[in-house]
Amino acid sequence: MTEREWFKLPERAAAGGGLRFDAIEIAPVAVIDADGNCEAFTSLSEMPAKFRASAFWSLYGHIPGQGAECIGDFKSREHAIQVLYRMFGELEILP
Repeated sequence: MTEREWFKLPERAAAGGGLRFDAIEIAPVAVIDADGNCEAFTSLSEMPAKFRASAFWSLYGHIPGQGAECIGDFKSREHAIQVLYRMFGELEILP
């Protein structure tokens, strides 16, 4: 798989009463400038060739009503998936 994927998490409340992540996203990311700024892409094929040497995969947790928060960056999609499953167990892939 070389594209973004979303995984559904079961709904659960945080200790303070707020909701935790409701979904996890895995996306290919690349460093896009000399300042180290990064950009997530829909797929590796969408990523401009000049950025592919700096490509890595990021896990993002979606927070309802607040957007996404980066959980971690990984050298490969496989490593990101391994960490995802260690953290949350087997998850349903969202269409």
